[in-house]
Amino acid sequence: MRFNPTKSSVTRIPPKNKEPLLYLYTLHGHTIEPVDSAKYLGVPISNNLSWNKHIQNVTAKGNRTLGFVKRDLKKCTRKVKGSWLYNFRATCHRVCFYYIWDTTNQAIINTLEFIQRRAARFVFNYYTSRTQGCVTTMLKDLKWDTLQTRRRDNRLCVLYRIQNELIDINKNTYLKGGDSRTRGGLKFYQQSVTIDVYRNSFFPRTIME
Repeated sequence: MRFNPTKSSVTRIPPKNKEPLLYLYTLHGHTIEPVDSAKYLGVPISNNLSWNKHIQNVTAKGNRTLGFVKRDLKKCTRKVKGSWLYNFRATCHRVCFYYIWDTTNQAIINTLEFIQRRAARFVFNYYTSRTQGCVTTMLKDLKWDTLQTRRRDNRLCVLYRIQNELIDINKNTYLKGGDSRTRGGLKFYQQSVTIDVYRNSFFPRTIME
């Protein structure tokens, strides 16, 4: 396998409250450039392990697509707008709002939901009212679940597929049945979790739901 050193970069992730090691790495005689953020499998990994860069990219892409739709479907009926934007939501959900990564940060959740709320206002062509709950009513009329709800439902579907061996993931590694002597035998064992990062990861969080 050949590596192109000019297309490589280094992101230093130091321990908490410590300075990173300022060491220069070389590849084929070329010093690799240090950067604060780099993409890995399409997801930006920041040196502070923050998701802010990823969220900025996701929301920018969603807003650009929504802007394109608003220009092209401006004079269409509500039914046409709603039908097209329903597919737009599904695409955004698959590409951008992964159910494996499902944030519990309310600020990030609100940022993601804002795109869909803008789309609902466009469908109804109603921008003037800022009454609390008016956009929520629009979403109910359109029968659009929140993106957070869709991510939760998809997590539950994936857990079902793992349990029934419809996905190539060894269920015995991650899932354990409850006490068979009680009604808990029909449930998954909920492991005691003390660290928030692990508690909010896929398996503990989905099992608790």
